[in-house]
Amino acid sequence: MPAKPRAPPVPTRHAAGPHFGRIAALARVLAARDDRTARVRLNACVARLYQMREEELAHLLGTFPLIPLDERQAVLEAFRRDG
Repeated sequence: MPAKPRAPPVPTRHAAGPHFGRIAALARVLAARDDRTARVRLNACVARLYQMREEELAHLLGTFPLIPLDERQAVLEAFRRDG
């Protein structure tokens, strides 16, 4: 029988460390305008906050077919680069 998937940790502001400031800054950019780069970086940062592994993020992104493939790939690239 396959192993049960682990539940992601619930992030808190305290545990977020430097991610909190990055997420807040990116959210401010996205509140003002649609910015693909900010959206990609935000998604990668939030995945880090949830302590996702690259394989988990790739699987999760694969479940969102309405997000363009190039954007999903960019999230993975940002996740690798900024990790």
